[in-house]
Formats: sequence, C-alpha cells, structure tokens
Amino acid sequence: MKVVGPTRQKLIRDAEEKRRAFGESVRALREGKIPYLDRTSELPQSLIDSCRLVQNRLEMVKLLPANAVVAEIGTDEGNFARYLLDTCAPNELHIFEIDVARIKPDNLRQGREKGIVTVHEGDSSELIGSMPDGYFDWIYIDGDHLYEGVKRDILAAAPKVKEGGLLVFNDYATWSPTSMSHCGVARAVNEFCIEDDWELVYLAFQTMMYNDVAIRRRR
Repeated sequence: MKVVGPTRQKLIRDAEEKRRAFGESVRALREGKIPYLDRTSELPQSLIDSCRLVQNRLEMVKLLPANAVVAEIGTDEGNFARYLLDTCAPNELHIFEIDVARIKPDNLRQGREKGIVTVHEGDSSELIGSMPDGYFDWIYIDGDHLYEGVKRDILAAAPKVKEGGLLVFNDYATWSPTSMSHCGVARAVNEFCIEDDWELVYLAFQTMMYNDVAIRRRR
C-alpha cells in the first residue's frame, strides 16, 4: 500500500532524525581522527581517456559483445540475468549466486531449456576461480559490495576473461545513500585499475548514482 499524507511526513521526519544522529556519530569519529568513509584512489587521466558515457546499464550491455560467453556474479532474483539473456543472446551464461533459492525460476527457464544457462551456488570468488583462465568474454560483478569482497571477486575473475575481455561492475560507488552504508566497489575497482593497468571503457549512469563501470586491460 502506498503511504500518503501525514503518515508519510511522519516517516520522513523520523528518518531525518535518525540521519542527523548518524551524522553526529560520523562527526565524532572524524574528531577522533577515525575515518568512516573509504575514499577511493584517483584514477590517472590515461585510464579514463577511452571511457564512453552511457545513459544507464541497460543501454551499456547492448554495447558489450553479443553471442558471447558471459558470467554474472550475484543475480538475486535473476531479473537482470533475464535481461542479459534477452538483450545479449549469450552463447553461455554462467550465474554465480550465494543462495539460488532467491532466483525466480521464470527468469532463467528459457535459458535453461536452451542449455545456455549454468547456475553455480556458493562463494563466487571460489567458484569462478575454478573456471578455466581466459574463458569469458565478459563478467558482470554484482556480488558482495564490501571492499574485501569486491577485491576477492576481482582477483578471482580477472584471469578468467579473454584477452581484451571486460569486467563490469554494478554500484560503482563508495557509499550507499539508500542503506546508509559503505560500498567498496569504486575503491576496489580503482585500486585494481591502477595496479594492473586496466582502463575504463564504459561508465553507465544511474539516477541514484549507483553507476556501472566496465574495465579492460590496456593493450
């Protein structure tokens, strides 16, 4: 049911009071010289010179190789996996999910009937790490958003893409405004790009700035 009128206003006021209390806690940490937010490393210009800006991730994946071997790390109910199947027509789609019970069967039914969808249940970094090197054309990473978890997925996935292949990341941010919590994706991605000489290829916008980014090893 949609919340309207005075009830909505009260909920907003309650949320704002809690936000102010949270802000005071963060200020107290800062005064104690205890960092709360994790700033990301700034990318050198050479790693973003070839980056193309895209309206959103739905348009971005249309620019990625079609009829390809693709992986999606983290699919939740499988809604985006279904979009990938319909839009990119992959030859293979490997889905890595910690709990496959959340996936809606209808989202993958046609792909499974065609024999192009394989679901792997468990820890994504361990499972994709067991795949052959150079196997995937691109890998879409939307799993653990904490810095340590993103790092594990990156280090496990990077060797698994072909020469010229792409790693694509959802929620390329340092902070989640909806959950008021850390997001380690941008920090982990930028550090990896700098350390291993990967460049940004696409940056896809999102209305709450949970942007997507696609990266590729520089030739």
